[in-house]
Amino acid sequence: MVLKQPQKIRVNFDSLEYVSNTSQEILGYNGQLFTGYAVLDYFADRNVSYEKEYRDGEVMGWINEYYPNGNLMSEKLCVWDSRNSILLNEYDQTGNLIKSMKMLTQEMYNESVNKFNLLV
Repeated sequence: MVLKQPQKIRVNFDSLEYVSNTSQEILGYNGQLFTGYAVLDYFADRNVSYEKEYRDGEVMGWINEYYPNGNLMSEKLCVWDSRNSILLNEYDQTGNLIKSMKMLTQEMYNESVNKFNLLV
């Protein structure tokens, strides 16, 4: 399995803690706001099935879903919340891109990517 951005920390979602009592989901890990991937689901072989990227406790970056063979099924680029996606890519089981949608104009997409440094 080749994970997207394998250099980033991955933690089981159940190991994270809520650090806000508001309706906004803000997560911590080891006493700090969490930055990295929260793994929400695994396949039976313990490979990652579904994960969300967090920065300073909030969803910011990629939400990835994988096929059992380890290839990326879909990736969604989000800002502040998983409902605020600005890009969605879907792939077939062999890794070929089959669908790509930007939810913003190209100019607004570029502005968001640059402002939040999303592609690192």
